[in-house]
Amino acid sequence: MLLIPSAFSLAYRIKFSLAVMPEPYIILSLVATLVWMISFSFYGVYRQRVGPLHIVDTILVGVKGSIIAGVQLMALSFLIPQLPESRAVIAYASLLCIVSTSSVRIVLWKLEQWPWFRLRHHKKAIVIGGGDAEQMVIETLLQQPSYCIHYIGSISDTVPTQFRYRINDHYKNLGPISNIIQLLDAYKPDIIYITNPALALPYTQLLKSHTSTLHVVANTSVFQQVPVQACSMDSLTFLHTHPVRNTPIQNAIKELLDRSLALFLLIVLAPLMLLISIGIYISSPGAIFFTQERLTQTMRPFIIIKFRTMVLDAEATTGPVCVVGNDPRVFAFGAILRRLSLDELPQLLNIISGDMSFVGPRPERPHFVNIYKKETPHFTERFHVKAGLTGWAQVNGRSYLTPHPNLKLHYDLYYIYNWSLLLDFKIILKTFLVVFKQEAVH
Repeated sequence: MLLIPSAFSLAYRIKFSLAVMPEPYIILSLVATLVWMISFSFYGVYRQRVGPLHIVDTILVGVKGSIIAGVQLMALSFLIPQLPESRAVIAYASLLCIVSTSSVRIVLWKLEQWPWFRLRHHKKAIVIGGGDAEQMVIETLLQQPSYCIHYIGSISDTVPTQFRYRINDHYKNLGPISNIIQLLDAYKPDIIYITNPALALPYTQLLKSHTSTLHVVANTSVFQQVPVQACSMDSLTFLHTHPVRNTPIQNAIKELLDRSLALFLLIVLAPLMLLISIGIYISSPGAIFFTQERLTQTMRPFIIIKFRTMVLDAEATTGPVCVVGNDPRVFAFGAILRRLSLDELPQLLNIISGDMSFVGPRPERPHFVNIYKKETPHFTERFHVKAGLTGWAQVNGRSYLTPHPNLKLHYDLYYIYNWSLLLDFKIILKTFLVVFKQEAVH
């Protein structure tokens, strides 16, 4: 209510270079405030969003609401003679509304992440049951502050020996399951997550003695990735799910966008790629590019192209191995390219040729696929879609996940079963943030 008339006041000054708005424009700004609030309400701008990159979702619906409101206000200015018909003022104001309302939401989002805000306003949660599902719940709570849930500890008979990305410094074992009632009385959580439904927990006593909300995790490998809804039939409750596959039209749109954007970026980034080529040749004389066989959709082999960052014949004595931190095979300039992910730029050619997409599971080598599919159930399901330059796994752990194919598969299947162009857009945005922060890079 304050930002919208302020935006119109500034838009009037930009258009007419006058300090004071005349009465018709004041009326226009008041009408605009009502139109904007109705449009924002209709498009759900005021609805709280949670989940990965929720702030991006909020800003996108704000942009959509402002554009629609601007068009509606232009129509009203033609229909109501008392309203001025300056489309330039309305256009400038619409742009200012997008900037100002988005900025306020970003500030509020950053405010919600401050520790004092989380401790005072977030609900307290305890996770019970242990296992990999326990770490998945903790990871989600830590990485998604938009849920406004503060993890205070776990009740489990076993402490993990290996932790997921970012969990190690936050995990806290409060005590064994045998002391569950005493521990819940002591910590008084608002939410309880149960990660192992097979545990013989005192549910009756939990429901009578505690006002906490109980959440039972669907702890099966299928339900962790596929969209699930609860449904009921008389007194019975079921988890309802169905496989999700892209339609031919969706695949065609994704392919068109991939190839068009890759061609554009290849032209724009050609000077940078030339400088990188010169730097590689000076730092480590030899081949500029590194090629290797990888697998993409339907496990079809193709040749991936990258800038070379290792010494020549790096695997001559070791055979196929995963890259590790401070790998001695990486030369100095190559390490810089890896930290900034610039060694991946030649894969734009793979996207143009149709072997890869911008977003998807990272392409694996046949040697490792043969190993992983024996050790990890459903591993071959990640080949339902094309391999990607970046992916959901890359923005949720990056090189940390390389030696953990079971964890990596969890993210890849989530992407496959929840795919949308908006999800691709969010992953690309988050990729820039991950690269900028140089998170989990080898």
